[in-house]
Amino acid sequence: MQHTYYLRTDNVFDEYGDIHTVYGIDAVNENGIVEMSVKDVFFEFERAKKFIDTCNRLDLSIVHLMDVVEDILG
Repeated sequence: MQHTYYLRTDNVFDEYGDIHTVYGIDAVNENGIVEMSVKDVFFEFERAKKFIDTCNRLDLSIVHLMDVVEDILG
């Protein structure tokens, strides 16, 4: 089954109680159901968008999503 990747936005608190916007990835199947969600991967919107655009352009299989996320963070 093919998936489309979307940008997700979350707000998180740091150890000082300050709120920050972070970005992650939602993998949505052909029926519109979120099958996998990865929170808090990026701090920069543009970097997150570029990553998601690349995943969609390359038609990344959902089975490889976590490996690719780990690679980009490593």
